[in-house]
Amino acid sequence: MGMEPKISGQTTSRIRSARTMNKSILIVGGAALVLVLGLGGFHIGRGVGEDSARQKFEKETYLLLNLNAVASYVSYAEMSAQISDGKLNQAKCTANVVASAHLRQVKECLGQRGCRDAIYDEVKKLAPELLDESKLKFTYYENAEACFSANPDK
Repeated sequence: MGMEPKISGQTTSRIRSARTMNKSILIVGGAALVLVLGLGGFHIGRGVGEDSARQKFEKETYLLLNLNAVASYVSYAEMSAQISDGKLNQAKCTANVVASAHLRQVKECLGQRGCRDAIYDEVKKLAPELLDESKLKFTYYENAEACFSANPDK
């Protein structure tokens, strides 16, 4: 048997944080998929029965909102624990990684005419940087591990 490499507790913590962020990102992406499917189901259901389609749409919207709440909870709980443990760089990474995931999601929506038309005015009012009208307020990361490996807490 060869010698197994030792992984420090800090590295293990960063890997765990990256996995948590990836789960949160998957939940948000899954929630977006549920919304798209829900909207599709809504339009198909209109022809079959408006009441049942409305109920299905409401149920799927409720599910979407709750999946989004779970993803937000996971992110904020992770940041809170990191701050409490004095791991400020990890907390900042968590915030940057989550913001990066949301940016990618919004950019995807803005690239689709129907979705863009639905959110453009609010995005322009609340976060014009998402429309490339000003500088981002955070550091963008394509993946979580890039942030955590570049910014370890000592």
